[in-house]
Amino acid sequence: MIVEQMKVLTHDFPECRFVALADMSSGIVFSSSANEKQPQEKLDQLCQLATTIFETDMSQDFFAVSRTSTEASEIQECQVVTSSSLTMFFRSTHAPKEVMFCVGSPVLNYEAFMNSARSVATGLSQG
Repeated sequence: MIVEQMKVLTHDFPECRFVALADMSSGIVFSSSANEKQPQEKLDQLCQLATTIFETDMSQDFFAVSRTSTEASEIQECQVVTSSSLTMFFRSTHAPKEVMFCVGSPVLNYEAFMNSARSVATGLSQG
């Protein structure tokens, strides 16, 4: 189900370059949906960055990780902004090794996208 929802995200938001679901403990990307194909090295780098964000002691020095609570789970999220992209990371406290990351262009409708992405991220704990 989450794979189909990831496809909907990239379809509904053409400025979303890609969405991926990965296991941080192994560094393996389970699934992705892309408007712009990404090299495996890029996916690997983002998975490593997610691990730094969510699982290292120094992450609090560099990243603001926010938490969004829903009835089903608590979602942790972080955004990394550069001049050429907006990268968003999401994980559920119920499935802490799984991470969903999304990369969009700077013109992405941020608020609308985040609402949709949070809805998809709640599925992380449900598989």
